[in-house]
Amino acid sequence: MYSPPLAVDSCVLHDGPRVVHSPRLARAVALLVGFAFLLMSRPGQVGAEEADLHLPVNLLDGQKRTLKDYQGKVVVLAFWTVDCTNCKAEMPHLDRLYKKYRNQGLEVIAVNLDPPRNASRVKPTVRRYRYTFAVALDPEGELAAPFDPTRATPCTVVLDRTGKTAYNHLGYRPGDEQALEKVVVDLLGRSGTPAAKPAEAVSAGAGGEVAEP
Repeated sequence: MYSPPLAVDSCVLHDGPRVVHSPRLARAVALLVGFAFLLMSRPGQVGAEEADLHLPVNLLDGQKRTLKDYQGKVVVLAFWTVDCTNCKAEMPHLDRLYKKYRNQGLEVIAVNLDPPRNASRVKPTVRRYRYTFAVALDPEGELAAPFDPTRATPCTVVLDRTGKTAYNHLGYRPGDEQALEKVVVDLLGRSGTPAAKPAEAVSAGAGGEVAEP
């Protein structure tokens, strides 16, 4: 985890011909930069608290479910919006991950956070890219609230077979899909079912975006 530097000697400010050294300002800037970094990229946490299994999962095909219906599986919740560039970069990897491990107990649910006015764009987007994983609609952010309270996207969460949060990552950068696969393989392997060796993957993208209210 990134730790912002708490001990900084000085910050140099250029004020015309003068150069001003400000230790207090340096520490304040360091703390702000560190806090912003943590908001943009939260590393996975294994053994985190259990999710509320009664949270609704309203699927795109009209089915009404809750997280409890997926208990016993390793679940990837991928929060996204149709205009999120980095979501588009990440989702093909999620689709490949689902196809590779679904027979071993993996479930991938792409949870769309677009407001109601954009709901009509979700289904055409899914059809266009031929995603095979489940897609859910969460315009009010009810399912996202405990995992992605700022509704920033993409946000990728992994729940273990008991419903506990094993991984929570905000944003997408090249290599994130490999870290995610390692987490999934480890969780699937804990059930006693051998998991395949993680595959190498390459993609592009970075950062996170905030869904419209």
